[in-house]
Amino acid sequence: VQVDILAIGAHPDDVEIGMGGTLAVHIAQGKKAGILDLTKGEMGTNGTPEQRLREGEKAKEILGCSFRKNLGLPDGFLEHTKENVAKVVEVIRTTQPSLVFAPFYQDKHPDHVACGRIVEEAVFISGLKKFSIHVKTHTPKQLFFFMVNPQVNPSIIVDVSNCYEIKKKAVLAHESQFILTEGSQITELNKENGYPERLELRDKYFGVQINAAYGEGFYIKQSVPIKNLFDMWSIK
Repeated sequence: VQVDILAIGAHPDDVEIGMGGTLAVHIAQGKKAGILDLTKGEMGTNGTPEQRLREGEKAKEILGCSFRKNLGLPDGFLEHTKENVAKVVEVIRTTQPSLVFAPFYQDKHPDHVACGRIVEEAVFISGLKKFSIHVKTHTPKQLFFFMVNPQVNPSIIVDVSNCYEIKKKAVLAHESQFILTEGSQITELNKENGYPERLELRDKYFGVQINAAYGEGFYIKQSVPIKNLFDMWSIK
């Protein structure tokens, strides 16, 4: 399936946390998006791999994404290796996205760090003709890093106010992680006034910076080409 946006996370809820609103905004505008999860999140305190896959599919439907794929790499032991890079390259070449997103590579969770590094290398390698995996080369236009845990100064902030309720529903679709139910253990993610509430505060903070109700911040390494500064801010 060819998509305009490919969002890649280490765990089944990373993409929703970091950029669920941005996906919803662009899908509403007619863009196609897909999600690639590198692991099934099987090391999480709550939830089985099967549950997490089902929750991911539910979130995909809420967001309106064209597909969701899971590579089944080991959660908690995700490594930046040639083999793992090659697996991501294959997905990039197959889906041919213009924009690729990955977790910011400075994070307290080692899997987020590894995922960011894997995707960054895969985006570059994907365009090299001599890296042959029997799939046509493809070079995305831009790589963006979204934030799961770290709060770095973003390069850009996307106004997600109109689609924020969709993001909230997509995040909460991962019930095993964020909703305390009978039989589950209390964690920082599901306790009262836990992670979903803190996430909303963060997104409000990003929104304040652009005079919006909610925003999602992204970091970009490459320079962003702008031909007309007036068009950038819709100035006539």
